[in-house]
Amino acid sequence: MSSNAAFQRGVGPLLQLLLPGKEAAVQSFKPERALQKRIEVLAERSTEGILTAEDREEYEGYVRANKFVAILRREASLLQHACAVTEAIKTQVRNRAGQRCEYCQLRQSDSPLAVLHVEHIIRRKHSGSDEISKRVQNHLITHHIHLITHD
Repeated sequence: MSSNAAFQRGVGPLLQLLLPGKEAAVQSFKPERALQKRIEVLAERSTEGILTAEDREEYEGYVRANKFVAILRREASLLQHACAVTEAIKTQVRNRAGQRCEYCQLRQSDSPLAVLHVEHIIRRKHSGSDEISKRVQNHLITHHIHLITHD
């Protein structure tokens, strides 16, 4: 397993708890100006080789914090993109199906207790694809029966 894959496996579940709904805020986060100035001073001292031991410890903390923020931003961007793609795919599947379940062909208005939703035909855990042609609009009830008979 690569280092990136191991890292993602380790922090991915935590990021899924922290980021949803906050992607834009994470993407637009900027530190206060005084902090930016302090980091610039320490970076300049580091370049010149004149950091004190205390400065070096502080600077290393900011370097770690910068890596952390970069990781959060990258993950927020990926999550934001995935949500946008998912919504675009759902819209295309809904347009293809109209207001009908693609399994039983009932309209949403004919079956108000069974809400239509978009789902994978073959679950991703079984190597299902995210392609539009591999998605279906169906009733939750129909989908449940379909999974019982096909999972």
